Amino acid sequence: MRYLFGLVVLLFGIGLFAQEEPALAARQKELKRRLEELARLCEQKAKQVAKKSPEEAQRLRDAAKFIYEKLMLADMEELARLVRNRKFAQALAKREDLLRKFDELLAILAGQKSDAERREEIEKLRTAISKVNELRQKQSDLMRALKELENLEQKIRAVEEALREVEELSQAQQELMKNPTQMPSVMQKSLSQALSDLAKALSEMAAAQGRVAAATAKAFQSGSRSELGKALKAQDELMEKAGELARRAADLIDKLPGSEARRAMKKAREATERAREAMREARSAAAAGDQKSTAENQKSAQQALSEAADAVKQAQQALAKGPQGKPGEKAAAHQQALANRTSSLGQKVGQMTKNSPSSSKVGQAQKALDEAASAMNKAAEHFQREGAQSARAKSSQGEAKQKLDEAKKALAEEKERLERMAKNIKKRLEDLAVKQERLAQETKQTQKQVPASSRAGRSARANLGRASRSMRSASSSMQQGDSQGARQAQRDALDRLDEALQQLQNRLSQLQHQEQLQQLLQLAEELDEMVKIQRKINEETERLDRRRDEWKRSDRRRCIELSDEEDNLAKRAKKLVALMEKENAVVYPGRLRSAIHDMKEVVQLLSSYDTGAYTQSVEYEILKTLEQLAKSLRREYQAKKRQGPQGARRPRGGQRRGRKPPLVPPVAELKMLRNMEKEVYQRTVRLYEALKVQKGRMNLIQKRLMRRLLFKQSLIRELTEKMYEELKKRRR
Repeated sequence: MRYLFGLVVLLFGIGLFAQEEPALAARQKELKRRLEELARLCEQKAKQVAKKSPEEAQRLRDAAKFIYEKLMLADMEELARLVRNRKFAQALAKREDLLRKFDELLAILAGQKSDAERREEIEKLRTAISKVNELRQKQSDLMRALKELENLEQKIRAVEEALREVEELSQAQQELMKNPTQMPSVMQKSLSQALSDLAKALSEMAAAQGRVAAATAKAFQSGSRSELGKALKAQDELMEKAGELARRAADLIDKLPGSEARRAMKKAREATERAREAMREARSAAAAGDQKSTAENQKSAQQALSEAADAVKQAQQALAKGPQGKPGEKAAAHQQALANRTSSLGQKVGQMTKNSPSSSKVGQAQKALDEAASAMNKAAEHFQREGAQSARAKSSQGEAKQKLDEAKKALAEEKERLERMAKNIKKRLEDLAVKQERLAQETKQTQKQVPASSRAGRSARANLGRASRSMRSASSSMQQGDSQGARQAQRDALDRLDEALQQLQNRLSQLQHQEQLQQLLQLAEELDEMVKIQRKINEETERLDRRRDEWKRSDRRRCIELSDEEDNLAKRAKKLVALMEKENAVVYPGRLRSAIHDMKEVVQLLSSYDTGAYTQSVEYEILKTLEQLAKSLRREYQAKKRQGPQGARRPRGGQRRGRKPPLVPPVAELKMLRNMEKEVYQRTVRLYEALKVQKGRMNLIQKRLMRRLLFKQSLIRELTEKMYEELKKRRR
């Protein structure tokens, strides 16, 4: 590719100086031969790199096509004929046309687009980005709607589970009202089962810990890092399960009647937590390569788990015996255990109220459960103080039973309400499926609208195609009632849309970067031209002023011409101001506005035939401003060229896409603003010193200087306010 590019540059150079070489016709013939060779090499190279670099291959094919279709070979032959016939004027015109075509050929090989093509692709990308953002929002809305349906099913299950627990509590309270000294059968059964499950889980974990310890020791002996990694992963899983079992043990403590059973469960919880801590120490030691410490901690973890399992078995035995003591103490223990379980359920139902509407019965159920737990606590206190036959305890038990029945009724009504809503789930799923299918079709249409002239564009198209297929899959899952499968497909579709959006934004950023580079360069070149014109005006003004005493009519006419030239320069500057402001620049166009203000003053001065010192000082200031702006813009051009395009961030949670970067960075604008303020300050000080010498009396020139300083200071204040607002806008 570099060879081909170099060959074009060589041809370009020879064509540039062709008219200065001897034997021009022969040299033009040689150029034509080389151009034919270039076209042939482009076609050959395109075939070689087609698989590895399709974009480069396409550029090479476009270059060969350009050579043939733009009749460059015929133009070369025509140029040689004109040279042979010594028709040099026509030959020069043909040569200029060829040089322009060589410029276009170089741009094709360099992968550059024409201004019109770039602007067209930018507009297409903006349209596509807007459309993908719209698709993304619609997909998010559909996911939210599906989530609401799934939450409805989860709410029904949660209410059903709470209702079953309330029924068990009500039954237990009924049994305690008949015989408070005997544990209710429903409590006995559920607690015994919970303890049995916990003991089994702890025993199995102790055995699993032994296997992990053996695997870790084997990995250390073999020196296998992969085996050690597997062992440590298994250790992490056990550590997580140990935390879960410790929480289950803690939850059972207050639900057990009798101090002996509760003490045993506390031991079980403490032993499980010790095991978890030992696992953590073993994990850290293994990661550090300390085999001895690892083995010791793993052994401690296994022993602690065995102790926990034994403690749970002791709690089972204590539960079977029941609480010891006087009848009143037994009744108090049973009632207190039921109160703790009721309070725990009240907290659980309270969590459900966060996701329920104000019209829900869940809040009423929670209030009734809390009041039931409070009545049970009172009954336990009365049993403890007054014995198993306490009348006040029985009254509190009756109140607790009534509140449990109220909670049961409220939850049953909530279940009915949710089930009525659930009857429409199938219909709502079908409606969502139809909307999802329409979105898939819309995404497919958007895919066709994405420009595919770049790798990013083609990748975005591919991702939109995959997003469309995932949407169809989600629609199919909804029709089959598979909400979980639909949710997974929807998530995949959203991820694909995000990737497409990022790729489109990256491509847009790349094109905007190229556009801004060109704009900066064009601005700098235009200012360079204006500097040349202003310098000539300055020199001519100075020349006229030197021979003012010898002026003729032609000199006055020349002064008017200079005024017109300055006026035309001001009009050119206004166009540059509009271009920079369109690109959200603030201070740079403001600086040029200051120069335009000075230009208008020079126009008036020259039209009045004033070529004196004041006029020349204003002209010098205009020249200095134009030179500074041209230099600054070239500096920003080089900085932006080195920096390259800024890639777009991956969108998250529907975040807005980034703004187009400013033509001139804020730091550069702030530096320019500071320099403007510094210049005004220095000139103000000089004017002040002069006025002190003159005791405050101003001459005509000083009055003019004062007016100019006031304008410039007012402009600086205006630019400062605009810059502040622009920076606030960019932070949003």
